[in-house]
Amino acid sequence: VCEKFGLIALAPQSAKAEKWEPTETAFVRKSLDDVATRYSIDPTRIATYGYQAGGAMAWLVGFEHVDKIRAICAVDAAPPARSKAPENDPINRLAYYLASGQKSPAAATLKAIATRLEAAKFPVVQRSLGDAPRDLTAEELAELARWIDSLDRI
Repeated sequence: VCEKFGLIALAPQSAKAEKWEPTETAFVRKSLDDVATRYSIDPTRIATYGYQAGGAMAWLVGFEHVDKIRAICAVDAAPPARSKAPENDPINRLAYYLASGQKSPAAATLKAIATRLEAAKFPVVQRSLGDAPRDLTAEELAELARWIDSLDRI
């Protein structure tokens, strides 16, 4: 998908295989900065992505690094309880791509968050993934890639 759409996927791993620690957002930022020194990167199309626990980290990285991140893509993942969304800033604007299964534990929370974000005039895309919690399919990843490619127009 990345090759087809001209995207770069940076896939850092947490120190512990079973979970991310909130302090690891700095590591993700350093990894992103390192990639940016090696490749020509469009700063308007930098997005975080994650499924479940990885999605929680996507929220944290996006919230903490609004100077760099332009979109948060969370699949079956609500933001951590202690995290705080940044204000809607037209210069450092965040867009959101939120997807979940209807029977996901995160579904109701994501719906409520999407409503609040839309009320604050953030661009939000919501996707239903059917009943059960799951990650995105190849077709859905292609849709996400097209959405990321359009971030410079949002």
